[in-house]
Amino acid sequence: MFKIILNEDNSAISWQRIGVVLGVVVSIMALIGGVIRVDTYYAHASDVEDLEQNIEQKVAKVEENLSYTDQRLGLKIVNDEIRQQLSLKWQLEDRLEVKPTKETKDHLRLTEHSLRELEDEKQRLVTQNTK
Repeated sequence: MFKIILNEDNSAISWQRIGVVLGVVVSIMALIGGVIRVDTYYAHASDVEDLEQNIEQKVAKVEENLSYTDQRLGLKIVNDEIRQQLSLKWQLEDRLEVKPTKETKDHLRLTEHSLRELEDEKQRLVTQNTK
């Protein structure tokens, strides 16, 4: 019939040789598949660097948000202290009208001084938040 593959002596190639050729082809395909699998399984250096940069950007953004949150918290604390000092000042002023003593007047002066310091701190935090 048809002789597709011939040996040197014009006889058909044996099944044994066809098996060897197919084995070599399958082995090469398996090696290529293994290399591709290893290449996709393990990260490349450029991928790791990109990932590190992405993480650093996210960390910087979170730190920026935390800084803003800390500033807002500081402002709230200062506002609470101002309210507390004003309340104390009003109580002392009420006492001064009834019975002014040296101790009450000194306490009122300290309270007013603390109030001025807190107002300065509040102003600093407000300007810092607007930057």
